Amino acid sequence: MLKLTRRMKMRPDTGLAPKPEPFAARKRFYKNVKIITNESNVLKTRTYSLAMDNRNLRSASGTMMEIPSYPLALAAAAEWDQQHPYINKASMPLFSIMNLCHDYDPTMKNKEGIIEEIIRYLRTDTLLYREFQNQDLADIQNEKWGPATKQLMDMLDIELGTTNTFSPPVVSQSAQDQVQLYLETFNMWDLIALERIVMTLKSSVLALLCAAREITAEEAVDLSLVELDFQTSRWGEVEWHHGVERQDLYAKTAAATMIVHHASESQESFELSPLERLKAVANEMEINAPFVQKFA
Repeated sequence: MLKLTRRMKMRPDTGLAPKPEPFAARKRFYKNVKIITNESNVLKTRTYSLAMDNRNLRSASGTMMEIPSYPLALAAAAEWDQQHPYINKASMPLFSIMNLCHDYDPTMKNKEGIIEEIIRYLRTDTLLYREFQNQDLADIQNEKWGPATKQLMDMLDIELGTTNTFSPPVVSQSAQDQVQLYLETFNMWDLIALERIVMTLKSSVLALLCAAREITAEEAVDLSLVELDFQTSRWGEVEWHHGVERQDLYAKTAAATMIVHHASESQESFELSPLERLKAVANEMEINAPFVQKFA
């Protein structure tokens, strides 16, 4: 068997292989970013795409990126327009999540699976665990996490238990069912973005409050970092690290929240309360009377 090897020119000073070339960032290759409206009279749909100097922007899979609403198209265009002189994908959290939404594989990812994952996080949600060894931290958690948890319970008319032991909190099956019904009113773009918030903040409670506009993305991040803030107030921050980490979480959470709010042309998703939204969807689908009466 022949063994293929690549002959490498050694550095004359050390006789070692040459150092790898540093990654070269891609220079901005376009002058203008334009939003294009795509309408189908047959399918009764309207989507938006971006054009860089009349060349359609493609997603990571190589297909033309179709954005479901104008606000999202406007925000994505702003992300691309601010790239200068190099394209820094780390500074485009919105377009990154939009790629996930646009290119998802329905054989690998579906509504049922995402909803199940969000509810799984709810059963062991960070906000439902309270400190039992440090009373100062427990007091701060009760002060900050208590009102947020109550907001979600009032919003969806559910009960969520908390725990200050190693035992998991009590999240009843009826509460899980109610959350599932609410999540089923979202489309796939909404759910994929909502799942990103859950994974980023390690909390379904905060993600659901963001989705319902009960709290802002910034407030959600601050609540997710309560324990970290308590520790840094005592032991100090790692220079640059903690501040950069917080800003990164702000950007990612805000981007995902924007998709949840604007992935549909309809304004119903944020004009109606969660319970009103459930009733509206039930009426549209002509679901039987017992289901509708449950939310009357």
